[in-house]
Amino acid sequence: MRNLTLAQVARDAVYLCAACSADGIVRISVTRNPEGSIRRRPKVVAAQWAWVGSESRAKLLVRRLRRQWASRYVVGEGYRFDYGEEGAEFRDGLDQAFLDVVRGDARWEKLGPGALRVLRESPAAG
Repeated sequence: MRNLTLAQVARDAVYLCAACSADGIVRISVTRNPEGSIRRRPKVVAAQWAWVGSESRAKLLVRRLRRQWASRYVVGEGYRFDYGEEGAEFRDGLDQAFLDVVRGDARWEKLGPGALRVLRESPAAG
């Protein structure tokens, strides 16, 4: 681990967040507060996020995914996937893009439906 100043840690506390809804729409965003970002999306049924580091790397990663999944992208919605048939393609593509851009394996934090329910009902949700 590098020796980081508080300012560097605050600047580099950037995450890539993938929020999945039941209809197969995946929204990928860059955020400093993944749980807060997920809490604001009521239709999300599963979510995952990983520390990227700098905002510039996160933007490169989002651009890479936009190019990689251009045929799946719907403006204003996100990326369309059928998880039953294409779940592995989604996960593998996301992991490979992360590895290529961030130059390290993603350590995904994940929330399923039960954990999301608790997150939304917590006092901080209001």
